[in-house]
Amino acid sequence: MRHSVHIGLLLFFFTSFTNVYSFVTQDSPEVIELKNRLSQISLDSEEASIISGELAWRLRGLNLPEALKYGIQATEIAQKLNNDKLTQKHLSFVGVIYRNFGDYASSLNYYLQSYAIAERTGDKEQLAFAYNNIGEIYSIQKNYENAEEYIRKAIKLFTELNHPVGMGYAWLRLGEMYFDMSSFRESENALLKSYEIRNNDNNYSGLSSTLERLARLYIAEDKLDSALSFAQRSIDIKKEHDPYASTVAVKTAIAEIYLKKNDYDKALEVAQEAYEKAKFSAADKRIAAAAGVIADIYAQKKDFTQAYIYRKKQIDVINELNTTQADQIIDWVNSTLQYEKQKIELKQIEERQNFIRYVGALLFVGLLILTLLLVSNLKSRRKLAQSNGLLEEKNTAILISNKTLSQTKEVLEQTSILTRVGGWEIDIIKNSIEWSSMMRIILDVDKNFKPDLNSINGFYHPEDSHKLTNAIENAIKYGQPWAYEVRIITANKNTIWVKSIGNAEFDKGICVRLFGSIQDINDIKNDKLELDNAKKIAEEASKAKSNFLANMSHEIRTPLNGVIGFTDILMKTPLSDEQQTFMQTVYQSAHSLMEIINEILDFSKIEAGKLELEIQSTPINELISQISEITRYQSEQKNIPIRFNLDASLPKKIFLDPVRIRQILVNLISNAVKFTSKGDVTVTVKCLQMNDNTTGLYRFAVKDTGVGIAQENIKKIFEAFSQEDTSTTRKFGGTGLGLTIANKLLGLMDSYIKVDSSIGNGSLFYFDVLLQSDTSIEPILDTTSTYLEQSAEEGTFSSDLTILVAEDNPINMLLARTIFKKINKKFNLVEAENGMQAVDLFQKTNPDIIFMDIQMPLLSGIEATKAIRSFENVKLVPIIALTAGIVKGEREQCLANGMSDYITKPVILNKIKSILFEWTVLDFTNSSKLTEEPKSLINNELLFDSDAFLLNLDDNLNVYYQIIEQSVLHFIKDLDALKEMKKQHNYTDLKILSHRIQGSAESLFFNRLAHLTKEIQLSHSSNQNQSEQFAQVLIVEIEELTKVLQQKLDNQSV
Repeated sequence: MRHSVHIGLLLFFFTSFTNVYSFVTQDSPEVIELKNRLSQISLDSEEASIISGELAWRLRGLNLPEALKYGIQATEIAQKLNNDKLTQKHLSFVGVIYRNFGDYASSLNYYLQSYAIAERTGDKEQLAFAYNNIGEIYSIQKNYENAEEYIRKAIKLFTELNHPVGMGYAWLRLGEMYFDMSSFRESENALLKSYEIRNNDNNYSGLSSTLERLARLYIAEDKLDSALSFAQRSIDIKKEHDPYASTVAVKTAIAEIYLKKNDYDKALEVAQEAYEKAKFSAADKRIAAAAGVIADIYAQKKDFTQAYIYRKKQIDVINELNTTQADQIIDWVNSTLQYEKQKIELKQIEERQNFIRYVGALLFVGLLILTLLLVSNLKSRRKLAQSNGLLEEKNTAILISNKTLSQTKEVLEQTSILTRVGGWEIDIIKNSIEWSSMMRIILDVDKNFKPDLNSINGFYHPEDSHKLTNAIENAIKYGQPWAYEVRIITANKNTIWVKSIGNAEFDKGICVRLFGSIQDINDIKNDKLELDNAKKIAEEASKAKSNFLANMSHEIRTPLNGVIGFTDILMKTPLSDEQQTFMQTVYQSAHSLMEIINEILDFSKIEAGKLELEIQSTPINELISQISEITRYQSEQKNIPIRFNLDASLPKKIFLDPVRIRQILVNLISNAVKFTSKGDVTVTVKCLQMNDNTTGLYRFAVKDTGVGIAQENIKKIFEAFSQEDTSTTRKFGGTGLGLTIANKLLGLMDSYIKVDSSIGNGSLFYFDVLLQSDTSIEPILDTTSTYLEQSAEEGTFSSDLTILVAEDNPINMLLARTIFKKINKKFNLVEAENGMQAVDLFQKTNPDIIFMDIQMPLLSGIEATKAIRSFENVKLVPIIALTAGIVKGEREQCLANGMSDYITKPVILNKIKSILFEWTVLDFTNSSKLTEEPKSLINNELLFDSDAFLLNLDDNLNVYYQIIEQSVLHFIKDLDALKEMKKQHNYTDLKILSHRIQGSAESLFFNRLAHLTKEIQLSHSSNQNQSEQFAQVLIVEIEELTKVLQQKLDNQSV
């Protein structure tokens, strides 16, 4: 026994240059914690039985002897306590461990004991487990009839108990039984049932086992790709959810797969890894299985020497297990040897007969004797020569062995010095202690120092010595190994950290030796403490930075809100041309400053890794409309039209981060307009390919006719704070962060910006993103909201509106007051300076709508909203959030806490009008502008997708123009009907007419008209003003579409 331990340690230290811990450190943190807990309690307690059982179960796949020790200990404690439930459970555990050893007789004995207790106590759950376990043993013994009976009993009981763990386990056993019977179809059905149950139950440990069995099934069926996929997934689950779980069996299966695929090198690599792990876990069956696969691999590689070595290892392990498989292999070997022996004997007989015939019957007896003596003498000399040769070979081998041992010793000593590991050994019988030289170096003692137990304990720090005392006591009593990080005080009074590892050796149940090592980890420990401290400081600094950025965002954006808001109002008042120019400059400068602040804040968050995407289902038409609105002012100022070309087959909604996609496209479009002096900018969105029904590769592209970029400068424009050259900054301004941020944002989406550009030929910036979408493909453009919003500006709001504004900043309150009075002087405006006052004024004034700042004293905007929503018997008043911050998730937080909508400052006139239109009632009785034609934000091509329509007609131009002509005639009649309907205020048939128009519009690819008529039909409003508004918008749309169609007819005639 001692000899085997020495060899194990020698091999370990020789092979583990960077890992100085022995095999005991294979314990998981959970196992170490359980062992520590067990060492601190009485072994006669129920808790000790529970912990011992848990240790047995956790170690069953890692260290079978140790698992068996704890299993028997748990059972004996439970029996002493007369605890039937624990006894029954632990008997079952021990049965499992004996099964893993391959001792099926002992396993069945323990299972039957467990079964008897469960039946006596009426514990259905444990009875079901007993059924399942007994069935498994019968299956192993190939008694399939009894096996199926017991396993199906288990399945029935587990199903009645709605016990997913048990059901998954029992179906797995049934699948294994059918596999052993070569009933692969039944096996697959049972295993898939186990997979379904365990997957739904998130039983990751069981799920990995089921996947492993499915892999073995598919190996047997030569479905190697499926087998590899299931086996790899089994390993991935273990790595993610239980990194200390054994992967020997599944790795052996993977080796078999690669062997069948004729990838012998890969198969050998995986099989060797499985074999080494199996040796450490003492899982004899798995050692044999891995060795067998390695032997098969070497045989295929024609390396029969190695094949023989590993086949012999397999047979030796199986012989120790004394299984049927071993008997079969031994019988085969014996029969082979017997056959060879018979062949030799027959050959000898034949040679003797030939000899007799050759010599002849007439030879003299003396000559025969003389001949035999000569032959005998010759053989003796030959044997003597052979013996001398063997002796010389052995002497040479001994010399080589001594040299190897000397080299090994030297390597071990060098390793010990490099890793600062000292070894020790205590012979309990002789009461003697041996130290390595490194132990003396670590403890600062000279070579004459003679250690004893008392002196050893004296080196340990007083606060840590009890750990070692308990550890040694448990090792001597129960053979429990230990591994602790403790402090020692050296002979020179230096306190250092060491890793103390120890184990015990037993002979006939008595501890005879303790052995282990101490590693100096003081530098590692100090480095870790420094790293932890540095990490804590860095986290605090990062938190302080985040708070600083959030506060600075609020503090800087708040006054900017006043500048932008009042500038916007002033620009809408009568001004001279010079004053108008000045105000536009102020307005643009304020917006530029806001953009710079946002860019710097975004860049800081990205660099700190704090920025995350917020994916949500996003209507693509709304996103494009927002982008169009944002970039329209810049476009109009430079007189550079922006054209949006969207593929008509794009899905209506796509899962993406709308804020970040909008930010990226606005940046690209703004740059395109900025660097274009004449021509136009074209924005294209299309799907390049669909990978399945929902996932596709989408391209977003921005093309301009501007100055272009030199090839050597393209990389430079993506560098932070850089532009193409310094003259660009002087001429066009900017931080040089925009494209850097855009590219980093795309990096979070696994994409990046690509550029196609040259000097004088404009630029094309584009990026491709893999996105998910709705399965239904519909035309996407809907400009109804554009018309309605525009109509809101042209209509008037009800004069009796009561509006409550909660804002603590006096500048922002003045701005809000000015904006509302600008919209309608008769609004009843109620002002609150904090959240508490807002709640009080709400109860007193009963407002129609509330605009609520988020950051306010006494009560925040969110707290005030919660208070308002808590009142009973009040109308659900719209509450609109106002904020200067850009904190992630703030919008969702506002909506989740009862707010109706959200506005980010700066607050300008059009934003407020849009909110009032959406959440209050318009009054169009005094509007004289409804008959004017609204301006479209999207080019006329999107009114009518002529290319798609023509393609649908197989490019038949004659039919194409005939239909256009008929459409114009129908639209003239529809316009007459609509105008008459509006004149008579007869909107009863509006939806009927809309329905008829929608059918034609969809068929003829009149996309905007189709969406508008659909919107009218979906509207449930009985409000006459809104019906009149719908009618007017429909009239304008048909008139605009009629002009486009008539122009196509005119162009044809030309």
